[in-house]
Amino acid sequence: MSSAGSTAGQEAKDTWISRGLSLFYGGLAIALAFVASQIGSLIKATNSIFGALGGPMLGVFTLGVFFPSANTGGALTGFTGGMSVAFWMAIGAFFNKDDQGNISKDAFWLYRISFMLYSVFTWVITVLIGYLASHVTRKALSLKDDMVNPKLISPMCRPKLSGNIQSDSPLPLPDEDGGETSALLNVSD
Repeated sequence: MSSAGSTAGQEAKDTWISRGLSLFYGGLAIALAFVASQIGSLIKATNSIFGALGGPMLGVFTLGVFFPSANTGGALTGFTGGMSVAFWMAIGAFFNKDDQGNISKDAFWLYRISFMLYSVFTWVITVLIGYLASHVTRKALSLKDDMVNPKLISPMCRPKLSGNIQSDSPLPLPDEDGGETSALLNVSD
């Protein structure tokens, strides 16, 4: 008898959860429909969102591939800075429109940048902030130089760092003779 009562109680609970979720997603759909009617072009909205998200992500990737001195703190700071600038640009452009839906001429210069350039602008901001923050955190926290496997660095950046190779790496590197050596790069800039 108690198992039948607990099953009925569970079904009632599941029903209320289902109703609550239906109400939430219905409200969310109505809110998104309202926002979509205010945005205008679907292509513009899509490019704005991907520009705001894609630029900082590409910036962190660029830091990792091309700058061996970049560290976690710098990458996180650069990503946060890039995302902040991206959303500042997108929200500022959204709220500084004239009657025809165009960005007003007297708006702040950052809001007048084309939505197609959001990713380029935020990529540059992310790389600059991340690179500088990596050096600041390394100096401020007195971190020792990290050892980076040269296979993780872009091949075009490896020759510049070849003087800082140490033989401790578990990952082999190709030699000039076609053999393999084991090495790490010291990233003290």
